[in-house]
Amino acid sequence: MPNAPGMDRSEIDTFLATSKTPLRLGTTNSKGEPNIHPVWYHYVTNKLYFMSYKDAVKVRNLKHNKTVYFSVDTDAMPTPELKGKEPRSSSRTRGRHYWYLRRL
Repeated sequence: MPNAPGMDRSEIDTFLATSKTPLRLGTTNSKGEPNIHPVWYHYVTNKLYFMSYKDAVKVRNLKHNKTVYFSVDTDAMPTPELKGKEPRSSSRTRGRHYWYLRRL
């Protein structure tokens, strides 16, 4: 897979076949607005399968536009020196929850 730096085909197949995390499926609605849907999936023979209700938003979006994007993450932190930091409250952020990553 050319878009998976650092992994060869067999590593990608093994990762997708053994992953225990949900896939995040990106679709667009009829207005072109993006939607992200967490879904459980099954990977076999170079294909991803998932089940859904036939009237679910993701299914309606797929009927409108067959182009999708997806991500399957691991549960590992990307790098040990990154940690979340909550900002101090200000008039701009009060009432909202913002988290920033900072390098230690």
